[in-house]
Amino acid sequence: HDVAVLFTTAEWEDLEPEEVDHKEVGLSHSFGDLVRVELTYFKDEGSNRYVFSTPPFPPPWSNTEEYDIEGWEPSATVTPTPELSLFGGLTRQNTRPYDMPYAPETTVSGGFNWQFLEDFELSMDCEYVSSMYALKQLRRSGVTNTQKVDAHFLVNGRIGWNVYLDALDSEAEFYLLVQNITDEDYEYKPEYPMPGINGMVGMKLTF
Repeated sequence: HDVAVLFTTAEWEDLEPEEVDHKEVGLSHSFGDLVRVELTYFKDEGSNRYVFSTPPFPPPWSNTEEYDIEGWEPSATVTPTPELSLFGGLTRQNTRPYDMPYAPETTVSGGFNWQFLEDFELSMDCEYVSSMYALKQLRRSGVTNTQKVDAHFLVNGRIGWNVYLDALDSEAEFYLLVQNITDEDYEYKPEYPMPGINGMVGMKLTF
């Protein structure tokens, strides 16, 4: 039988709250109604992350761990016609310590929204996420995170039909949503696979 034992000490009463100092600055520029570009720089400085240290025993709690996340996000939106818009973006970030969980070095996203035949709208998006460390870092000093998940690429789509319902005096949208269209095999946690291709149908009423 597995037995879990939790040791506590009085030091937890002296712990300070964990804090994150977030800095962000961005620039944007539009080239008429056709193109809009944006560039954002961000930095998170975390402090007072609580951990316990061994020895001695029982282990004392302390606010010792700090971390930084720094990166850039360029993005662009192109609107060639009032019915069609395309977008794309890139995120590059670095972390300290290097094994921060769920902080991929590279993320790329893109997609489009298209209105056609007056009452229909098609939206599609895709996202590439590079390999990254996963799970939660143990709150113990000197321990590194060694578990990673592979990179993945997802494609999602949604089509909607907008109609007016006289009986309800309201506008309605009937839609079909399909996620992971390419049936990508991916995980956010090792050995816990995410769903393959899946979808739903629905209706949204606006009174």
